Amino acid sequence: MKHAVHLTSVNTPFDTRIFMKECRSLARAGYKVSLVAQAEKGGVHDGVTIVPVQPCPNRKERLTRVVPDVFKTALSLNADLYHFHNIELLPVGILLRVFTRAKVVYDAHENHPDKVAGKAYIPAPIRKLTARSVGALEQITVFCIDAIVTSIGSRLAARFPADKTVILENFALEDMADLFGKIPRTFEGNTKILYTGGLRDHIGSYQVVQAMEHVRTPGAHLTIIGQEIDTPETRAIKQLPAYGKNAEFLGMTDLKGVYEHMHSAAVGLMCLQPLFGYADTSPNKLYEYMSAGLPMVASDFPLWKDLLVRDNTGLAVDATDPKAIAKAIDYLLENPDVCRKMSESGKRLFREKYSWTSQEAKLLDLYERLLSE
Repeated sequence: MKHAVHLTSVNTPFDTRIFMKECRSLARAGYKVSLVAQAEKGGVHDGVTIVPVQPCPNRKERLTRVVPDVFKTALSLNADLYHFHNIELLPVGILLRVFTRAKVVYDAHENHPDKVAGKAYIPAPIRKLTARSVGALEQITVFCIDAIVTSIGSRLAARFPADKTVILENFALEDMADLFGKIPRTFEGNTKILYTGGLRDHIGSYQVVQAMEHVRTPGAHLTIIGQEIDTPETRAIKQLPAYGKNAEFLGMTDLKGVYEHMHSAAVGLMCLQPLFGYADTSPNKLYEYMSAGLPMVASDFPLWKDLLVRDNTGLAVDATDPKAIAKAIDYLLENPDVCRKMSESGKRLFREKYSWTSQEAKLLDLYERLLSE
């Protein structure tokens, strides 16, 4: 039995893309699968062995302690294939290629150089230099390793050699859609609005809470779930008039809990800001909303408009404008027939085009090819 080891120094052990999709797919296909991640304890879940490294309280310690721990743990597992997921693990990818006979895969979830260029914790005078350095290290790593996986289609894939690159889109999981798919969805009188981005900088948390000050539909209420990262911006969110009034933050929940909220809501929000290459991303939540039949109000990025406008699954708005977000929310809450059509369109397109099964096949093909060489 071939042993595949996934490595992350940032993501949670039960991350949707890494654990729920990729690792579980490999385990079902008969691979021995381990996932090295920050965790208090390990265990076996859905056939995947979680191998913990001690969590750290801050970014500096993550770089100085967690990254070396991930490398040492990876070596000890003696895998046939290593699959790593974060830019800070780029040196680890090179070292694994040098010191082992295993195949090495880099999962480029995002356009990392663009994102680094906007990091507030990097001093402004050196952000561009840091971003260029990350881009250079990424290209060196790509030259050394065996394959690259991307999740954002042709725009990101174009940065890497075509013969080494496989695109795995962030399409939604069938099992979660099936779990709730037979539950009747009600739009008449439903005023629940859902935002699954948590409280974080630059992804629209501030704007969607501010939008609730302008929503005029009686009883409209915003539920926010996800991770909270303590920053000046997220602290400012809690000072907005709507926070604690018609906008509540519930914190983290598992994927089943996310789907429970999606099936009880009337509108889902996805309002990433036009920064750091977000316009070229293809987030899990877009496809999860579709799979749940939840009409969306989302950023008017060109890449997203096809899903929203052409495919009639939601409304595209200027995500920097809380009043525009509020207007779109009111329109959907006041027009349940429109919501119902968007809901059916989203579920149909998910079944036809946007389910993880199609991407799972590409992942398995990649592993089979690499491990047969």
